[in-house]
Amino acid sequence: MAPDFKHKVTKQTLWLDDPENPPWVSLKLGLELEKQKTDEFLNVNSLAGNPGLLFNQSAKVGTENANMSTASFFVQANMEKPKTLDNFDWKALSLEQAVLLLEEQASPPPIDILANILHKCRRKRSLVYANRINNYLTKNNLKFHRRLGNYLVPMLVDCGCLQDAQNVFVGLRERNEFSWSSLIHGYCECGDFKRAFSLYKDMREQDVHPSPYTFLSLLKSCIRLDDIERGQEMHNLIIIFGYEHEGSIGNILVDMYSRSGAHADAQAVLFGLSTRDVVAWTTLIAGYADCGLAEKVWECLGWMHSDGVASDAAAHICSLKAFSNAGAIDYGRDVHSQVIMGGFEEDNLVVNVLVDMYAKCGFLEEAWNVFNKVPMQGVVSWTALISGHARIGECEVAFELFEEMIGTGVHPNDATFLIVLSMCSHAGMVEKGLSYFQLMENEYGITPTLDHYNCMLDLLGRSGQLNAAMLMLENMPVTPNLISWKTVLSGCRKWGNVGAAKQVYELAMRKYTNHSSVLALMCNIFGDLNIMRDFKMSNKVQMDIEVKE
Repeated sequence: MAPDFKHKVTKQTLWLDDPENPPWVSLKLGLELEKQKTDEFLNVNSLAGNPGLLFNQSAKVGTENANMSTASFFVQANMEKPKTLDNFDWKALSLEQAVLLLEEQASPPPIDILANILHKCRRKRSLVYANRINNYLTKNNLKFHRRLGNYLVPMLVDCGCLQDAQNVFVGLRERNEFSWSSLIHGYCECGDFKRAFSLYKDMREQDVHPSPYTFLSLLKSCIRLDDIERGQEMHNLIIIFGYEHEGSIGNILVDMYSRSGAHADAQAVLFGLSTRDVVAWTTLIAGYADCGLAEKVWECLGWMHSDGVASDAAAHICSLKAFSNAGAIDYGRDVHSQVIMGGFEEDNLVVNVLVDMYAKCGFLEEAWNVFNKVPMQGVVSWTALISGHARIGECEVAFELFEEMIGTGVHPNDATFLIVLSMCSHAGMVEKGLSYFQLMENEYGITPTLDHYNCMLDLLGRSGQLNAAMLMLENMPVTPNLISWKTVLSGCRKWGNVGAAKQVYELAMRKYTNHSSVLALMCNIFGDLNIMRDFKMSNKVQMDIEVKE
């Protein structure tokens, strides 16, 4: 027989007629029986045609229900209604229940209870309840309480009320490290790094001891600012305060140095940690991978495994990307074996990168073997195969794969379209390229990047449609770069169109007056056509060309 209900906190199955039930179950039973009797009474009198009695009894029941509202609240909370709130177990209440009960009380509960409610709200990151709690504390003159105020600041920060947190912080007479660090964290998160570092300076001037949490926020700011010098200053302070062996601090330092290319410093920090987890190792591997240092990635993998740390999905992805870009197929195959042994064959992200690696290295048969085992063949795997076939000149196969991908419901991304447009350019398929270019934005909502526009300029220039290329060059919503100008000038050179070349040159020189490569290309165009006399060059331009050559 199924139980009547379950305890909402302990999930214990309960029956109303069990003699071992706690007191609150008896309360629930009483309410259920009372409701049943009332319903039966109203139903009988309604059927008997006694509307007066029905009206009077309904009013009585309504009054009793109103008086029982507090009891009903405790029944819903699965608790025994207390005679007083002094010894009531507030911790068992949800945030919603606690705030509701709090607002109904004539006087505030003990400070410990309020602190617990603040902690619940902070964990839930509820803006609505943060405002209600803040208003409650304000009305009861507890907003600037020494202890509660230092709890209130981090709660408001984490719930997105940074200005309110700042107001409370300013009003506090005594501020501890917790409120200082929380406010610094809030300003770091919203991008006001100047204010964050200014707060840290004030914190130190008031002789407040920073915690690892303080430095975590500041180091993340240094990374976002790409300010390695300030990051090194923070690192020196971390050493002074003795936090250099903290795992979270070490991981963020490895990340900071890796991103800035200071790989030796990143490695030194990593090896200085008392315990090195997979996150720290993967961060170092990712730094080497981003710089194309495949040998160092392989070396780090060896160190990590010797350290007793197994690769996770992120480590596999970072290392496979590095070996893919370097064409290091042997290393890639070894990682593939580790993927199988580690049970990551069902991980779509890992398998997609495997397909991409084999395709980029020219091993299409192995790429197909992996692709056919992918649980969910996504756009990354499809794009890798399309690119692999295009790279070896099998454009027809690549176009067929593109259409097949769309047919299966997988939407192409910007990288897929870049490959397809490049194929159209090299194959001279103008109409097809224009069609795909329109499809990209109109059908899939992908905004073309400068690379996509340069592909189209190349397509139009190669096919001799120089006027269309000029029109696109002048009207495209992104700013042309040196490749854009050189692409169109190369088309002018191929087709011997001097007039178009002059227009492109004049436009380019207004933005790229010091680019000798554009000047040299222009010189080659006019030199080939033997009309250099029609094009006046200054001595400065000629010197630039001579230096370039």
